[in-house]
Order: sequence, then C-alpha cells, then structure tokens
Amino acid sequence: MRTSEAAKANASSYQRAYYHRIKTTDQVRYEELLKYNRERHKAWAAKKLSEDPEYFRKRNKERLDRTFDQRRRRNLMACYGITEDQYRAMEVAQKGCCAICGTDKPRGRARAGKLRVDHDHKTKQIRGLLCGTCNSAIGLLRDDPKLLIKAAQYIESFMEVAGVVK
Repeated sequence: MRTSEAAKANASSYQRAYYHRIKTTDQVRYEELLKYNRERHKAWAAKKLSEDPEYFRKRNKERLDRTFDQRRRRNLMACYGITEDQYRAMEVAQKGCCAICGTDKPRGRARAGKLRVDHDHKTKQIRGLLCGTCNSAIGLLRDDPKLLIKAAQYIESFMEVAGVVK
C-alpha cells in the first residue's frame, strides 16, 4: 500500500515539530542542570582545595602522564610496529643511551628522558634509539650519509682554522 503525498508531508511536519519540541525542552533541561552542577562543582572544588592545595596540580599531572603513556604506546605500534616492551628491550640493549652521541639524558621537544625511535623512511626498518637532537640532525640532513660526512668535514675544517682541538 502506497503512502499518499499528503500523509508523507503530514508525517514530515509532525517529525519536525516533535524534534523542535524535544530539542528546546532538552536545551532548557541542559541549561538548568549546567547551572546546578556549576554551583555544586565550585563548592566541591573549594572544599578539595582547602583540604589539599596541591590536589588539582597532582591530578592534572597524573592525567597528563597517563595520556602521554597511552599515546606513546599507540604511536609506537602505529608508526613503528613495536610494543612498549620491544622499545624497552632496545633501550636496555643500548644501555639507555643515544646510539650516536651516547647521552643518557635525552632532550627534545616532547618529553625529556625518552629516546626517539630512529627508522629508515624508505624501508621503514628501525635502526635504533636516538636522542631528539641526533634524530633531528639526521632527519634535517635527509638521512643521507654523504651529507653527514660533508657536514662533519665542514665543522672539522673550521676547527682546524680556529686551532680548536677536540
């Protein structure tokens, strides 16, 4: 049995009216709830702050650390196909040091103290773990060994001119 055009139009207008009625009612309820909860939350926060002035700082740090660790695990798997345990095994094999400069206190934009996974961009094969500085240097020189050698020769030539012995 076919529905007539008039019935379709009537159903459509009914649905629009129903949606509008629900939407406005829900919006009013939401605003009332928000106002009520905002006042309750302010009271709760004031109480927590008076009990422990460091509460929010500690809670936010814990949340940040937890999210960082979760993001890092996802990133290791998605980008490099390795787990956190495999990363730790590589770190232990390198004695927690950068494979190039040997620093055990890596620095960089992200979290200090974590070595970066160095990989070949063409083959996607992992080469090792580097500090942020060495990883960036290799990346900026486009993973080209010839450029790395030229850069080293360039620096050495100026060290000889200046009389600096390293």
